[in-house]
Amino acid sequence: MRQLLAIVVVSLFSLIACGSDPLDDCVKDSNGTLDCSGAELNNVDLSGRNLRNVDLFGTLYGTDLSQANLSGVDLSFNYLKDTDFSGANLEGVDFSGAILERVDFSGASLSGANLYAAHGGGQNFSGADLSGANLYGTDYLTWDFTGAKADNETVWPDEFDPEAAGVIFVD
Repeated sequence: MRQLLAIVVVSLFSLIACGSDPLDDCVKDSNGTLDCSGAELNNVDLSGRNLRNVDLFGTLYGTDLSQANLSGVDLSFNYLKDTDFSGANLEGVDFSGAILERVDFSGASLSGANLYAAHGGGQNFSGADLSGANLYGTDYLTWDFTGAKADNETVWPDEFDPEAAGVIFVD
């Protein structure tokens, strides 16, 4: 009987949660920023959303942020695992000190982004725009830069050869 009751309760919560906006648990600050630091945003779809004034501090595990606009957002020291930023606007985003695991940045615009001391394995930057981005101090050994675009303002880690990694330099 207890197992049946537990199944019914879980099913009801699932039905209630189904179709709700993952940002509903966020709180609007007096300055207009949506504070989502206490919200559960793991394994949710936020693709294509405008998240410029959203505080996403914490963990983003399996979150789909593809095609989203996060320009200027502070994601420093966040834990990002299996997060999809493909095609997203990440211009000026601060990823400094972030722990990154298998994050997809393919085709994203990271112009002016700060990835200083970000670390972790398996990032995909293929086709991303890294113009003016700061990648100094990153743990880049397992990161894929094939076809990524950069300029003379892009800051690279010591001993990193961007051309050998497949980076394309643009003016």
